[in-house]
This record gives sequence, C-alpha cells and structure tokens, in this order.
Amino acid sequence: MLLLTVIGGFSEYHNAGGWPTAGFSQSSGIPNVCNYWIIYPAMAWVLLTVIGGLTVYLHRPISETEIQRELDRQGRGRH
Repeated sequence: MLLLTVIGGFSEYHNAGGWPTAGFSQSSGIPNVCNYWIIYPAMAWVLLTVIGGLTVYLHRPISETEIQRELDRQGRGRH
C-alpha cells in the first residue's frame, strides 16, 4: 500500500502539474487538481487487513476432543 501511495502521488503530481492547490476531484489531468482514486485501494486494503486480523483473533483453537473425534471417525483413534 505504501508503494501504491508513492506511485499514485507521483502520478497525480505529474498529471495535475504540481501539488493540488485547487483541491481534489474525480477526474485526472485538471491543472492543480489531484484525483483522489488512491482512497479506494486504501479502503480495500484496510478492510482486508481488518478481516484477516479478526479471522486470526476470533479463530478458536481445535480442542483435543475434536481431534479425537476426527481420529475415531477415520478409524485411527486410540485403542
């Protein structure tokens, strides 16, 4: 995401002819106006990072009972 932000910043700097002095817009190439497209991949990156973190955080470990049940089901349980 950091690399994408740097590339996007240089790209918009070049397209707008400098840093945005007239604000941001949805269209590229307007003098002194930068396109704010970088917000969309940034939001997707944050969302996927949060989902991945919650998946790891909320995942409960497999219990010994569940392991034994699976071993018994496959016929390889303790005898």
